[in-house]
Amino acid sequence: MHDRINHLFRPRNIIQEPSKSVCRGHINHSDVFVSCRMAGVSDRRINIPLVLCWLRITHKKEQIHNVILAKRTCILRYWLVRFCGPDAMNTNARSVNLNPERNHSMATIALIRHGSTSWNKEGRAQGSSNIPLDQDGINQARLLAGRLKSGQWNHIYSSGLERAKQTALLIADATGLNVHFDDRLKERSGGQIEGTTEAERIEKWGTGWRDVDLGIEAIEEVQKRGKDFLEEIYLRHQGENVLVVSHGALIQFNFIHLVADFPSTHFDNTSITILKKQDNRWTCELHNCTKHLERDNK
Repeated sequence: MHDRINHLFRPRNIIQEPSKSVCRGHINHSDVFVSCRMAGVSDRRINIPLVLCWLRITHKKEQIHNVILAKRTCILRYWLVRFCGPDAMNTNARSVNLNPERNHSMATIALIRHGSTSWNKEGRAQGSSNIPLDQDGINQARLLAGRLKSGQWNHIYSSGLERAKQTALLIADATGLNVHFDDRLKERSGGQIEGTTEAERIEKWGTGWRDVDLGIEAIEEVQKRGKDFLEEIYLRHQGENVLVVSHGALIQFNFIHLVADFPSTHFDNTSITILKKQDNRWTCELHNCTKHLERDNK
């Protein structure tokens, strides 16, 4: 594989590291982590589709775990998903550092979705309803807190809604940090659909209920308050590492807005998504990672 890939990359600097972790997808083989460090190389000298074709051909019985291309991460991830399918973006990457050192040139922000609730399990829209964690959610948050306690985190911000607040306080107990609550991190308001399931919404308003004015907060408003918060945190805490506990819709809509070319998916309960901003550009270093929950299944 190296001979073929080295032909495509200049300068030649390919590192391959086998991982001991097991894929959570349908392919139950060892992962492969390929790091392509391409500092100083322009896009015109990189044949990304051809690189990924060779990766897929060479390791067609294994998962391509993650591919990182300096300064061109999002483009390479796009082709990775396109050629290898969504399973190629295994979020439980062992290679990602959750103990970040302080970097004075950028802010590191970890977006965390709260633990599970009974309404999550029932498929009910939560929105601004103040639903607490269920026991599974508490257990998830404790596992997450155990994962984060050794990291060099400087601050915790959280939505004030109970499910996020409980998650943040468990993390605070483990890390020794105080929690700062901010209303801009609350979940998208669901208006009249809060507390209902999809079947109940169809029964009440029909299959076109999304086109009915039910008082649901506009996506643009969710993105605006989320972006305003993140930009403020970036300016206030440059060079620091910040944990932000919020909700699925707020994280998803703002992630899509800030990292538009990333193949975004659903954000699981207590998942970690790490964003960094440097040179006025947001990038994603870790996406929807729930590796800490694997310990609860052993």
